[in-house]
Amino acid sequence: MPRETASAHNDPVATVTATSQEEWEELCSRAFVPLRVTSGERSFLATMDHHVADSVSFTRVRAAVRTVGGEVSRTAALIEEDDVDMALFSLQLGGVTTVEQQGRRTTIDAAEGALYLADEPYRLGAAVTIDSLVVKPRSTDGRGVERAS
Repeated sequence: MPRETASAHNDPVATVTATSQEEWEELCSRAFVPLRVTSGERSFLATMDHHVADSVSFTRVRAAVRTVGGEVSRTAALIEEDDVDMALFSLQLGGVTTVEQQGRRTTIDAAEGALYLADEPYRLGAAVTIDSLVVKPRSTDGRGVERAS
């Protein structure tokens, strides 16, 4: 079960930690949209600091990918089960992430960002440690932010 801790100063930031691929998939799906996580890791550690301000959530994602690499994907089947009209913006704070969507692929380095649509399949991949900030507005149907609570 993912471990959640509250801030020491009544700060509305929730920190959650996953120690397995399955826990990380659950956390990512709750915070963003339903996703699949794959990893060749033998030992896994990832942390998410989540803050909601009005109609936008800010989530810092940190994960160590030590063996084969890792990937987060939003498949057509997941979209069919839970179609959400929203875009996510990811700002890379450290490490390198590869983003694939609509037949395009790009590499995002530190201080660069990517915008991707939740109603289209996408893949995010990392070969090493990642540190990113994901900004997610409330979806047009009002479901976007509450999902992570």
